[in-house]
Amino acid sequence: MRTRSRGTTRLGGTTRDRSAHFFHGIYAQLGVTDFWRVRRHRPDAGELAHVEFAHWRDQEIKATALARTNGPLTEMGRRFLALLDAELQQWAAESVPTGPLDRANAATADRLVSWRLLRRPEMADIDRLAQAWRAHGEVPAPSGTVRLTFDKSAAPHRTNPRIALLYVLLEDPARMEHLQANPAELGSVDANASAADVAFVMGRFEEAVTGYLRQISEDGGDDFTWSGLALAYERQAPASPASLMLLAHPEVVRAVHQRVARQHGDRIDPIALSGWLQHVTTVGD
Repeated sequence: MRTRSRGTTRLGGTTRDRSAHFFHGIYAQLGVTDFWRVRRHRPDAGELAHVEFAHWRDQEIKATALARTNGPLTEMGRRFLALLDAELQQWAAESVPTGPLDRANAATADRLVSWRLLRRPEMADIDRLAQAWRAHGEVPAPSGTVRLTFDKSAAPHRTNPRIALLYVLLEDPARMEHLQANPAELGSVDANASAADVAFVMGRFEEAVTGYLRQISEDGGDDFTWSGLALAYERQAPASPASLMLLAHPEVVRAVHQRVARQHGDRIDPIALSGWLQHVTTVGD
């Protein structure tokens, strides 16, 4: 999980050079997965090894599935994927303890939601929704579509504070206890780490939601604050309209929230706004 992966890889074309680069990545990732698969069975292996194996196994399965859908494959490519599939089917049958598996899945979801926040909504669409919210604050937004573009230049160049804190928890639990008692020292792990991030990593999701909402109310929140809110609220209210909207389209919720706040100075509850936006869809992402 330590690699600076920022989302699902796409081939971007069907040229030989791009395909070769993609397959090199799949093969390298296979080696990382196998390393943790073996290491987790050592007597001195801790929870981290299980988390890493579950994470990399999931990434490898997704990458091979993506390879089959992004352009034609050569005969050699088809043979390579067939051999890889056979190996991954065996690894997929290997059990991972519930706790580490949940942490791995949470880390994957965290990266995905943070990646979605790099999408930029068309402001004309956001203005329409902001005006509707102001005019009909308690009426569900009409179903509509928000156009999106992906801003590659906005890709984050800093680490996710929750991932950084997760490693502290898994590698040095005593230090994590110390940080919980001394939140002023969170900057030693990540400059942007907050008490809400600690609460999330420790499984105190209601406390995390409260903390993220406070941050958004105070300064609008950055990408990781909004992704943290989406992930924590999903744990608090799974499958609710608001949590589904926050997970699927956090960039829309944030954009409408910021637009109303900047234009009118209104303080909006992001959860209520998310539920109101539940029928909105996006294109271009």
